[in-house]
Amino acid sequence: MIPQLLKELPQAKFKLIGSGYLEKVLKADAVKIRLEDKVSFIGQIDHRQVLSEIKKSAIVTVPSVWQEPLPRSAIEAILSGTPVVATEVGGLKEVVKDQVYGILCKPNENSIKDAIVSCFIHKDEFKKNILSDLSKLRKHFTNDVAASYLKIYQKAIKL
Repeated sequence: MIPQLLKELPQAKFKLIGSGYLEKVLKADAVKIRLEDKVSFIGQIDHRQVLSEIKKSAIVTVPSVWQEPLPRSAIEAILSGTPVVATEVGGLKEVVKDQVYGILCKPNENSIKDAIVSCFIHKDEFKKNILSDLSKLRKHFTNDVAASYLKIYQKAIKL
């Protein structure tokens, strides 16, 4: 998909964070098709470093194919002020406000590619929307959720 994205976004650079089997396969593929100057593999890094990379990014892509109940990576990207492209599965639909904080798409290659291009084009608008809602988002994804869990646990203790 990256070669096709580069046809539409020739200035784009891609950072892949994480480690494991997919990292090795993708690295080998990037070398094979000579994309080393456009794709960097960050590997496993400290959480603070991940947040730093998110803040420096134009957009973040969360291409989940399974029903993620609590998509922490999408939440952290939005709370960092970075627009998100995410597949419309699981909790991602609840986190990424489509066409406001980023773009939701089908979990297939063409849909993800088109969403990345569109999100990149509209990134400034999405970033502006996120920043204007940031205090509400922080409250919802941190304080409100923590308070809800606290109430549940307090009730459980009293029983």
